[in-house]
Amino acid sequence: MMKTKEIITGTLFLLGIVILSSACNKDDDEIKLDFNITVPGDWTYYALDNENMVYYAQSPKEEATDSILEDLLVTKDYVGNGTLTSFYAAVLEELEQDTTYEEISSVQDTINGETCMRLTHLQTLYMIYSATKDTVNVYTKSLKYVFVHEYNGYVLSYTALTDTYDAYEPVFEGIMETFTFKN
Repeated sequence: MMKTKEIITGTLFLLGIVILSSACNKDDDEIKLDFNITVPGDWTYYALDNENMVYYAQSPKEEATDSILEDLLVTKDYVGNGTLTSFYAAVLEELEQDTTYEEISSVQDTINGETCMRLTHLQTLYMIYSATKDTVNVYTKSLKYVFVHEYNGYVLSYTALTDTYDAYEPVFEGIMETFTFKN
């Protein structure tokens, strides 16, 4: 399940606009999120209703040739009476099935009063370059926050290229400062 999420995340990472244009709903029956989050004003963001994907945001292009944008994907899975420990173990188990996954750090954290796990890792995403139909390796670094709240498990996945990650980590952390669950 998580491997599929990572593949979908990679696809969204490059081709998000295609999926998002169909998922964005601006009618009166707009998708309602059960959390609050604020991204920088120049980022594009969408509430999603696509399997377990509930929110997606991406940074603006830094230059005309910038084809891989830094992003945030929030997923939500029903876990019933599952705990943060058991949900996090399941998240890790899925990630570890990908041979390109490499954990950097894993620590317990608290964000706005909510206990979570904070995971930083490297991963190679395989993309198809549309112009030539060649496979391209995209080397990424991700910061994941994993929560369990009211019978649901949430994963907030921030992803950037390995060479742009350090510049975006403060942005990712700033976004997390705004994250709260609605009561």
